Amino acid sequence: MSFLGTWGHFVRQFCAKLRYKNLVRLFPVVIVAIVLVLILSIPVPPGQSRFIVDVLDAGHAPLFGVAALLLLRTAPRERRGTPRQYLFVLLVAALIGILTELAQRAEGGDAEMNDVVADILGAASFLAIHWTLAHRAAAFRWFLRFAAIAGLLAVFMPAILSGMATLHYYTAFPVLLDFQSIWDSRWCRSDGAKFDIVPAPPGTGKPGSDRMGRITFEPYDVSAFIIEGSYPDWKGYRQFAFTVYSELPTDAPLILRIADKRDKNHFSESFETHLTIAPGINKIRIPLAALEAAPGGRRMDMTAIHRIILLAVHSQSRFPVYVDDFHLE
Repeated sequence: MSFLGTWGHFVRQFCAKLRYKNLVRLFPVVIVAIVLVLILSIPVPPGQSRFIVDVLDAGHAPLFGVAALLLLRTAPRERRGTPRQYLFVLLVAALIGILTELAQRAEGGDAEMNDVVADILGAASFLAIHWTLAHRAAAFRWFLRFAAIAGLLAVFMPAILSGMATLHYYTAFPVLLDFQSIWDSRWCRSDGAKFDIVPAPPGTGKPGSDRMGRITFEPYDVSAFIIEGSYPDWKGYRQFAFTVYSELPTDAPLILRIADKRDKNHFSESFETHLTIAPGINKIRIPLAALEAAPGGRRMDMTAIHRIILLAVHSQSRFPVYVDDFHLE
C-alpha cells in the first residue's frame, strides 16, 4: 500500500472513531480560548493611572477562573468530578494563558510573566472552590478554600495597595510627594537609575526623622527617575515646585520632563527644561503657564498630568541627588 493510501486509511479510521458528542464538547473550549485571547489582546489605553493598570492586571484571575469553570462543564458528566479532570482543565487554562501572552508579544504588545501567574492562580482558585462545593465531605476542603482565597488575594493585592495609595494621594494634594508616607514609593520608579527613600542628609537642615528620595543616576546614555500616575488635575495653581539637594562639589546637569496623558513618549509632546543642580539645596519652581504652552501644536491638558521625569543624559560617572517636597503652589 502506498504512503498516501496508508495515511488515508488512518484518517478514515480516526474519523470513524471520533464521536459527534466529542466535537460538541470541544466547541466550547475553542470558543472560550478565542474569547480570552480577544479580551486580553485589547490594549490598555495610554496614560492610565497605576490603580487602573493594577485592577486590569488583577482582572486576569477572575476571567480565567470563570473560563476554567466553563471548560470543566465540557467534560463528560462521569468524569467531571474527578481530580484528573480538574488538573486537565487547569493545564488547558494555563496553556491558553501562555499562548495569549505569546500572541500579545507577536503583535508588539507587552507579554508579562505576572499575567500568566494571575491566569493560573485565578483558574486554580476557582477550580479549588468548585471542588470543595462538589465534595463537601472532603476532610481538607477548608484548606483548599483558604488556599484559593489566599491566591486570589495575592493577585489583587497590588490593586488594593494602589487603591489605598490613590486615596492617600488625593487627600494629601496639592502635595504630590514628600516621602513621609509608606504609599509614596508606589508612584516612583527608575530606569537606568537607583531610587530609594532614606533619612534626610544633615546638610538639608531637616529633622533626623524626615525622609527624602535618593536618586542615584548611572553613567548610561539616559538614566531616569519617574513619578507616574500622580494627582492629574493641576488647574487653578500657579507653579509646580520641588527641592533637590546635592552633596556633589560641582554642578550636576539634569533634565525635567512633564507630560500629560496624551503624550506619546516624544519630547515635542511634553514640557522639558534643563536644570543645573548646584551643591547644596536647590528650590525648583516651574510656572504652570509655561508648562501648559509646552507641547508643539497643542496645549498641555492640565487636568490630565500623568508623568514627571528627572533625567541624567550621557553622564560620565555615577552620582546621587536627593529630592523632596513635590507640590503645587
